[in-house]
Amino acid sequence: LPEDSLTKEIRLTQDLLELFIKYQIPSDLLSYDGEGPCSAAGKVKVVKDYVAAMYEMINEKKKTEIQEAKQTRAYNQPVMTMQEFPVQQQPRRDFMSAPPSSPCPPPCASAMMSPPPPGPPPAGGAPPPPPAAAPAAPPQQQQQQQQQPQEQAQEQQQQYGSEEAGAEEAEGEDYTLVPAKLDRKFELLDEDAAVRPTIIKPATSWNKTFQKSLLSDPEKKHLGKEDLKKERDAAFDLLDALSKSGSLAVDHASLHVVMAATHCFDKTLLDTVVKDNVNPIEKVERSALILATTIHNLPAEQLVRPGHLEAAKAASPALFSA
Repeated sequence: LPEDSLTKEIRLTQDLLELFIKYQIPSDLLSYDGEGPCSAAGKVKVVKDYVAAMYEMINEKKKTEIQEAKQTRAYNQPVMTMQEFPVQQQPRRDFMSAPPSSPCPPPCASAMMSPPPPGPPPAGGAPPPPPAAAPAAPPQQQQQQQQQPQEQAQEQQQQYGSEEAGAEEAEGEDYTLVPAKLDRKFELLDEDAAVRPTIIKPATSWNKTFQKSLLSDPEKKHLGKEDLKKERDAAFDLLDALSKSGSLAVDHASLHVVMAATHCFDKTLLDTVVKDNVNPIEKVERSALILATTIHNLPAEQLVRPGHLEAAKAASPALFSA
């Protein structure tokens, strides 16, 4: 679809998100694939028809599953015979004490307590046994059918491996190697060995603010470990659907990689300044420059303002001569 074509299509946008996230419908089944010139409204109408057809199929599938569940429940539920039906016990009265207008007990009352005669099962009983299964295919045909999916899977794995190899050859930077580069830089340039690696641990519980509908008030929900996993899976499922499993580039997006390090002092701030006569700002600036030169892959001269360049060179001469 053209850009901004779904800006005013709120219902269509919500339906697309539900199909992508909840029902795992690939975006290829809902995309406009017509040929020739077509207006934006025409393309949106085609997508609406695809969405309506998909929901119709889902609703039919739901009805079928409900009907199958009812049949399974009726099949597994045991059939009650006439002996198992509860019979209300009435108080026994003498025949002579009965009023003249009361009729005699029907002769079939005692027959209700007797077992029913043999015959067809009562209505609502167990359904007839399922039909016999079709004869199995010959062994040769089964082997051929098993070999075809295996060959297709091997071809897909080979194609996927070649795509991965091509992606590795593409231009880019491996961010997993940055911590090792930082360690080497600090061993070479950090004279005090004051920088320590820092582990960032996100909180295990989060708060989510959302709206159930457009007119409802915002609500807050506490997310635990399982809820966080569901939200993360839903986000990746949506990204996979929008990018067609990675075949489409996501414009106007950026990847943020967060790494942390801690500059430690052996003494307190006052002891460092007064007793050791050391300027802590110069030490922290040197650690910050080591981090910046490694991450941005630029020399220190290009990262320091011209007015502070001489002071930085005097405090960390090894960093500027490297």
